[in-house]
Amino acid sequence: MLKVFLGFSFDDATRPLAAAVEGLLESHEAQVITGEDLGGGSVTQAVEARIEQAHALVALLTPDERKANGRYACKPWVHDELIIARTRQKLAIAVLDDRVEPGGAYKEHELIPFLAEAPLPAFLKLSRTIGQWKRQIGRLVRVRILPDTLAQKVADSADSNGGEPCESRLVAVDGVSGPWQAAPVVHEIGGTFAYVRGAQDDTRVQLRITLGNEVWQSPAANQWMDLKLEKRLR
Repeated sequence: MLKVFLGFSFDDATRPLAAAVEGLLESHEAQVITGEDLGGGSVTQAVEARIEQAHALVALLTPDERKANGRYACKPWVHDELIIARTRQKLAIAVLDDRVEPGGAYKEHELIPFLAEAPLPAFLKLSRTIGQWKRQIGRLVRVRILPDTLAQKVADSADSNGGEPCESRLVAVDGVSGPWQAAPVVHEIGGTFAYVRGAQDDTRVQLRITLGNEVWQSPAANQWMDLKLEKRLR
């Protein structure tokens, strides 16, 4: 599931926009994370931790203090949240109220202009952006490990030493393989399953399991199939 940190000013004027954006994110089945219950204000370690656990950030840059030229600055903490997300290579986009003067971390990056009297174009662009993010991060798929004798050994190994003996990689339609990455294993009713992150509709999944001196590996297969692994020479 796509996790999105929504950064915004907690003033009454911004709340309707924040609620509408939150509804849009939820319509994409995204989990919305905010710093609201942490009191707002300056960015704390708790807020940074929430940004870190998110895949992406949407910053609502709405008017705060008025400048001498008649334009406005946004809340500094929303600006800081955007900087943190970009510094940590998160997916990020700013929704910029037309009364706010562009500058700082968002001036040279893609942003979404927002007009309060005509909000539809901004919401359409934000919706397209969220859809693109979902495609980029892929989804979590659940793959059953076979044979059952190996599956039981994997489950026992994960339980006993807390490690992750199972790895997965994604194979694109053109045959290009991604890197091996840890795949958490859960013993459930119906079998032992590996959880593989980042799958796209057209990618195949491959599993590799290392138990002591034994290495087991499956062929690349459709992500909806059970994967039978075979012992290989190290």
